[in-house]
Amino acid sequence: MSCRVFITRRIDPSGVDYLKNRGYDVYFASVPIPDEDTIVREAADCDGMLVRNDRITRRIMEAAPRLRVIGRHGVGVDTIDLYCAKEKGIRVTNTPLANYNAVAEHTIHMILSLARHARETEQAFYGGDFDVRNRITNTELAGKTLAVIGYGRIGRSVAKKAALGLDMFVTVYDPNITPEDADEGVTAARTAEDAVRGADFVTLHLPLTEVTRGMVDRDFIAHMKDGAYLINAARGGIVNEGAAAEALRSGKLAGGAFDVLEDEPPRTDDTLFGFPNVILTPHNAAHTAEAFRKMSLHAAMGIDEVLSGKPVSWEVKM
Repeated sequence: MSCRVFITRRIDPSGVDYLKNRGYDVYFASVPIPDEDTIVREAADCDGMLVRNDRITRRIMEAAPRLRVIGRHGVGVDTIDLYCAKEKGIRVTNTPLANYNAVAEHTIHMILSLARHARETEQAFYGGDFDVRNRITNTELAGKTLAVIGYGRIGRSVAKKAALGLDMFVTVYDPNITPEDADEGVTAARTAEDAVRGADFVTLHLPLTEVTRGMVDRDFIAHMKDGAYLINAARGGIVNEGAAAEALRSGKLAGGAFDVLEDEPPRTDDTLFGFPNVILTPHNAAHTAEAFRKMSLHAAMGIDEVLSGKPVSWEVKM
């Protein structure tokens, strides 16, 4: 009997075709966004599971005794119970090379939009207010300082684009790098506080862990330069939204851009809604046609590598 691969949501055909061409029995969840009960019921006899943002819990894994691999369509694995997976010998793969450029480009887009007051200007102009051009003065990025917190693939790509493409001074902080690891035009700081102290813009590119959860709090923001901008295209739980809102109201932060929020989907009365100097996007920084193709294909490749006994390219450390 061929191995069965359960896919929780619709994905680009590249990954589906890759698995089918290698003899896997591929099937999808019966609803577009399955809940835990649906996954428990429908994944019971699968050998591999390809998931997007779905929560893969202990209950799901215990209901699938044949499950050997979970392939994450994306990078973040905070929605997967890694402790249970390790306990049961279920390997987890992700797609770290698939969407880092898409997220990096979105981050640069948000930095430029903040510097150009894009949201405020657009809303006024579309409302018939041409004189907004005389009231809002924009900021050039050349010569400004960007602090990049987290220097993995996305953070490194953002730093490179900002330093070499926008002539910004770039400081990075990552506990896993040394000053020698920083690329051309980039300076490594010893602490996150040192990195953000003089920065005009601070962008976050960290995984959500017990260490990073809520790390951007009142104390963190207090170390930031008055009138700086905060950007988060990583995970919502990294930022204490109450502290960010307080800093926006006081003017400590000049503005912010958030692709991710603590609660998703958020309520329209969420803490960060309603600020004219805040840009919000619906966790879609990685949603480009190019990234979708690569995430689909790389997730499928990871599943095949585990089930066929090949060396695994992108296994998540547990």
